[in-house]
Amino acid sequence: MLTLEQTVTIQILHQQGKSIKAIRRELGVSRNTVRKYLRQKETPQYRRTQPRTSILDPYKPYLLQRVNAAHPEWIPAVVLYQEILGLGYPGKIRILREYLATLKPVAKLEPVIRFETQPGQQMQVDFTTIRRHHTTLKAFVATLGYSRATFVKFYDHERTEAWIDGLEHAFQFFGGVPQEILFDNAKTIMIERDAYHEGQHRWNPKLLDCAKKYGFRPRVCKPYRAQTKGKVERFNGYLKSSFIVPLKASLKTSGLLLDVDVANAHIGRWLHETANQRIHATTQEKPAIRLQQEQQRFVPLPQSDTGSGTVPIAAAQHVMPYESLQHQLSKLSLHTVASQWSHHAQQTLGQDGSYADFVEAMLMHEYTARQQRSQQVLMKLSGLPQVKTLEGYDFNYALGAPKSQVVELFNLSFIPRAENVVFLGASGVGKTHLSMALGYKAIMNNVKTKFITAADLMLQLSTAYQQGKLKTYMQRVILAPKLLIIDEIGYLPFGREEANLFFNVIAKRYEKGSTILTSNLPFSQWSKSFADDVTLTAAMLDRLLHHCHVVQISGESYRLKDKKRIGIQPQVET
Repeated sequence: MLTLEQTVTIQILHQQGKSIKAIRRELGVSRNTVRKYLRQKETPQYRRTQPRTSILDPYKPYLLQRVNAAHPEWIPAVVLYQEILGLGYPGKIRILREYLATLKPVAKLEPVIRFETQPGQQMQVDFTTIRRHHTTLKAFVATLGYSRATFVKFYDHERTEAWIDGLEHAFQFFGGVPQEILFDNAKTIMIERDAYHEGQHRWNPKLLDCAKKYGFRPRVCKPYRAQTKGKVERFNGYLKSSFIVPLKASLKTSGLLLDVDVANAHIGRWLHETANQRIHATTQEKPAIRLQQEQQRFVPLPQSDTGSGTVPIAAAQHVMPYESLQHQLSKLSLHTVASQWSHHAQQTLGQDGSYADFVEAMLMHEYTARQQRSQQVLMKLSGLPQVKTLEGYDFNYALGAPKSQVVELFNLSFIPRAENVVFLGASGVGKTHLSMALGYKAIMNNVKTKFITAADLMLQLSTAYQQGKLKTYMQRVILAPKLLIIDEIGYLPFGREEANLFFNVIAKRYEKGSTILTSNLPFSQWSKSFADDVTLTAAMLDRLLHHCHVVQISGESYRLKDKKRIGIQPQVET
């Protein structure tokens, strides 16, 4: 169906003398459609439709009450969305945003040039004023330039003592000291700008003492250029809209006022759960995650501040999120402990366990997790086409397999001794199964393993040789694994060049690493597969069999088992 504007356009173009074909071509409609609307004597009109109900309607009175309570300030849609979700709202935030857009005028933003800094380089600090009733509330805000991780503490003044106290709490919150701190032109910080020379300012002596103690360089932004420290300025707006305004609105409905104690009682949890865990619009990462990179570049805290420090215990519990401990654990590569310590601490204490029990349990979890991660990586790099185990090998059918010898190999004692294993037997008796099972068992014991067929090995060796990369290939693929498994020796004959390359594989691994080979040929026939070079074959077997476990498997192909069970006998040519 065409719009009203399209139908009118058809009539106008027709009045201008254009043909039906020309109108169709210009508007992209069919000729029958053009004829239909030209036959209409009256121009169609839009019909007024009944307003549709919205799933947001039951929550609009509550939203209006919240918006009015916060006026002239504004509660972000994300905050209101979380509130109405708790009231049972089943819809998307898009519907809420569209409704709130009708209540709030859109402000035009001016473009600002953003300056990025390296990890651990800069922290921007500011005091922002939170206006309320008859007095004001001051918020000390410190934002790291790279990660955007932020610390906040509230005061009822902005004197030098508050600046120093805020800096010390911020350093402990972040777990270190950035190289430089960027201030504005507050008189409590800088007594006189350019006092000694351009760019050489007269700082407050107390600030200089603090800088000397913690090892940071104070810097100041240009006058009337607050956007120089735009990262902290931007967070000030976020702090007010996403923390202060909702908190004030909640207190207002109860007849309570926001003061220093109330603000500090709530800010720690908000920083921990919301501000430093959100996906930052600029970096597209969580500040808490990027903070880990910053901490590696921080100036360490003074020894006197690494223990109980200048932060009272109650205040430290209140402002320091448990990510601070997580970051330290992550720096030590204790990733499992970092992610699970809180849960296991509560579990251990709930069972009246000791601190030693807790530490032992966490270290065991870390060890197990590292083993699993290592095994996953080794399995991925091994080239094993699938997982095979000793338990999956049917010794009841493969009566020709020397069970005791095979089982003994699975203690893997041959690997530390750099001994070899050769499985010989007809096709289908389980040579590849057992070699893959040994490879999987080795990986589960964190032994670097490589599985490859003889055909693929020859292809890769020849290619590396032709490209002049044989030395690198030998080092990475042939010599690096402690266990090398080469499957199907003898299925395809090697040419002269390939035979020489294979000899180099065996020679270079001699007494340096274990090699497992499978073949359907007895050793007496191996020379046929190696370019009929009896001398080369003898030299290779001399090295291969010097420290070797030869497993001879006799019997029929395991693949014929199911066929025989239903009475089908294989056809054998005579």
